[in-house]
Amino acid sequence: MKHVLLSLRTIFRFKTYTGINVVGLALSLACVFILVRYIHQEMTVNHFVPELDRTFLTAEVKEDGSARLSSSGNPNKDVEFRNPLDDPSVERYSRFILLEEDFIETGSSRYNLNSLVVDTSFFQLIPYPCLEGTMRLAPNDALITHTFAKRIFGKESPIGKEFTTSTGKLVRVVGVVGQPSTKSSFQFDMVFSTELTDWSLVPYEVVRLYRPEDVVALNKKNAKPMKLSYTMDEEIFYRMYPLRELYLNQEVQIYVKTFLRGNTDVLKLLALVSGLILLVGLFNYVNLYTVVMQKRGKELGIKQIFGASKKQIFGQLYVENMCLNGIALLVVWLIVEVTRQVVATKYGIPVQSDSGFDWLLSGSVLFVLPFLTALYPFWKYTHAVPVRSLHSVFVGGKSLASRFVFLFFQYIITFCLVVAAIYLSRQLYFLLHTDVGYQAENVIQCRIWRENPSLYSMSIEEHDKEMAKAKSTCALIEKRLQESPVLTGFVYGEPPYQLSGPLHFKAENGEETDAFYLYTDKKYMELFGFRVTEGRTWNDGDELVQYKVIANRAFLHALHIKDWRTEKVTPNRRLWWNSFERLNTPQPHEIVGVMEDFRSGHLSGGNQPIVFVFNEGDPRDALYISFVPGKEKEAIAYLKQVYAEAIGSGEFEYSLVTDEIAKLHAEDRKVMLVIITFALIAVGISCLGLFGLSLYDIRQRYREIGLRKVHGAQVGDIYRLLIKKYVYVLLLAYLVGSIVAYLSIERYMETFVHRAPLSFWIFLVAGVLVALVALLTLYGQVRRASRINPADVIKRE
Repeated sequence: MKHVLLSLRTIFRFKTYTGINVVGLALSLACVFILVRYIHQEMTVNHFVPELDRTFLTAEVKEDGSARLSSSGNPNKDVEFRNPLDDPSVERYSRFILLEEDFIETGSSRYNLNSLVVDTSFFQLIPYPCLEGTMRLAPNDALITHTFAKRIFGKESPIGKEFTTSTGKLVRVVGVVGQPSTKSSFQFDMVFSTELTDWSLVPYEVVRLYRPEDVVALNKKNAKPMKLSYTMDEEIFYRMYPLRELYLNQEVQIYVKTFLRGNTDVLKLLALVSGLILLVGLFNYVNLYTVVMQKRGKELGIKQIFGASKKQIFGQLYVENMCLNGIALLVVWLIVEVTRQVVATKYGIPVQSDSGFDWLLSGSVLFVLPFLTALYPFWKYTHAVPVRSLHSVFVGGKSLASRFVFLFFQYIITFCLVVAAIYLSRQLYFLLHTDVGYQAENVIQCRIWRENPSLYSMSIEEHDKEMAKAKSTCALIEKRLQESPVLTGFVYGEPPYQLSGPLHFKAENGEETDAFYLYTDKKYMELFGFRVTEGRTWNDGDELVQYKVIANRAFLHALHIKDWRTEKVTPNRRLWWNSFERLNTPQPHEIVGVMEDFRSGHLSGGNQPIVFVFNEGDPRDALYISFVPGKEKEAIAYLKQVYAEAIGSGEFEYSLVTDEIAKLHAEDRKVMLVIITFALIAVGISCLGLFGLSLYDIRQRYREIGLRKVHGAQVGDIYRLLIKKYVYVLLLAYLVGSIVAYLSIERYMETFVHRAPLSFWIFLVAGVLVALVALLTLYGQVRRASRINPADVIKRE
């Protein structure tokens, strides 16, 4: 208690330095907390599952080594089939279906949602909390998440409410699902039973083993490929992947967006940025704390003379740092909570609170960090002769070199962050304004009609009735789209900005390459403006069952094809089938046209080899609608009317193709915003440190300044005298920081084919910006020192 009271007295004694130190440390730690909590959340996805180490998902592995999430079913009763779930190491398993872009209806209103279809074992393996009602599902029961229930009913209880599902079945809500303690890979709004209907969809599979180590033997046992008729005799085998690792596992392909995936590279970059901002804060803190220690030299010197042990001195320093960190910690949590919504919406960093981890962070700051920050002052003052500590109080002298070393490293990091912020903002602008090679402007993407998920399991009469309804609905939609003067065209298809594949192609000349593919027809190519410069585009004589493709120039270049008219290419698997004859025998394809390159996927990836395969648009795919430039609001309003007429009242969801392309760079935008914000904060923290250091250093030189003015020194001479060494530190930090920033950015961008140039002006702007703010920070102190009255200073001395 004595140490605490003494520490508080010291803190209030040096109010200016305490305030600067607390603000700088709090800003730094708040940035670190925001990022570290997010990284922890991403690293602990699905950790709410109690037996996570024994929980796995089944994936289907093909001959080429590619894996995709699947289930180990045997619908065609193949004799060669080996079921991995028959192994004695399997304790329990469950099959589930994730439906994205599903819908429910109540009355005349339709609500779009993501659905989860489960059997009775799913919530025993993946236990979500139940907030109301029960989690047990009868065939015509449904569960609803608390978030979705609030969206539809507000504060009213959803228990007992009835809906019609997209399968046409009536269900009743019996339970409300809460949010688990950690982030989950499974994203859904409502839950239905597998027994509600025959869903006619391929499920996924979650498996629990008796022991975690059993997975090695199980995967080894099932590694022998099988030829199954449902895979068109393509050899496959099944492998179990840990649920713990699947969120950040880029090896396994998952074709539904409602199964969340993370990005390890982004987390590594955010961890690096949080480490840098922490170093800036710590350098600033230790630097200013040593200034306070310098002013307390007499106190520490007397304690050493009167026999204070090293343990006692360290104890005092530790408690002082703990008190300072405690004050900063309160400010940190205030900043974190106040900015939570902004960080989630503007920066794309939503954080689900984990009280255990939050207490761990707080405890580290309160008890571990003071130990680290007290080490340098303790070493410095316990190795100094007591007389020297006493002498340092009365002699202004020169500032210690160690403080300028801390300042030097602080500004190196600051320069690096500012350079990175400027460059990454330019890179994102460069990518978002890159010509994608097709018409993306003034195109709306939506789905008005959606297929019944149980269509192919219906009786013939029900199937025909459903198909007739779908045909009339689609005919009405298409008729209305043709009638609008605002709309200029429409087509069904898959998105050109995210292609299927890749497939492996081999040319007759022996060259091989991987290429993406897209099913298109003439209308699709015209709406998006794909440019065929050689050969022909699709015409009325083309059909799906043909061996013809339209290739881009990158495809020809990758296969070293000189005369595309005489060269044929063969994919490693069939692109279409209509019978069971020769399904596993790839056939050579004729190239009938050459189109200009266009970009798909992340725009940094360059021009990928791409082929178009003919297929007419299917209403089950997305609907793309072009509109007259400048008539976006009118087009959307008209589409809402069409939706209401064809489907009924409800939620009409749409997006612009340009917005969908921008979403491909959401992670880039997140990193850019974080680095820009942290760079500005780093500049602010560095200026606080510079202000605190100059405040002490310049005041210590008042007597010297007074004597110089007596001997005829002018104001300009005083300015040069006081600013010179800070300018040297800034220049040296700028040179070193520029080199480090250049090498780091080059390393980070080496895999980017399309990238903005790393121009000299970026480093120049960063240097001028940081130097200008730093010099403005020094200006007030230097101006005050240059105006002192020599008589007053010498009299005080």
